[in-house]
Amino acid sequence: MKYGRNSRLTGIGISPERVIRVHTELTLAEAAEKYDAELGGFLLSGGKITLGLLGLGADGHTASLFSPGDVDRGRGRWAIPVPRTPGLDRVSVTADLFREVDRIIFLVSGEEKAHAIARFIAQDAAMPAVMAVLGHPSVEVWTA
Repeated sequence: MKYGRNSRLTGIGISPERVIRVHTELTLAEAAEKYDAELGGFLLSGGKITLGLLGLGADGHTASLFSPGDVDRGRGRWAIPVPRTPGLDRVSVTADLFREVDRIIFLVSGEEKAHAIARFIAQDAAMPAVMAVLGHPSVEVWTA
């Protein structure tokens, strides 16, 4: 999808002022702080997130929450920085944000993820994806 200052998200007609985005032009810490503040402002002003679509990594991560430590660092926050060495640094939403989402759907495909799906369904408490949505009343897993 293309996104520009005066454009709409291609194909779905959402204007830029309706999008809460990660400001990748900032440093990792600044981008996470700004995203956290904007998400908090949206939620505290009565905004609702009715649907969350998440993926599931073969290693059990979701939303750039790669470890139990990442999930724990997100307590009390809507978004956090996730430095990755090696790899690309990320900004992730948190388990606290997921608790504000009405319905969460994990969309998962690929043979290499069969073990992760089984662990998720068994609610392996050491798995970051399980930790992130534990206790949520409406979580579904869709596989292909």
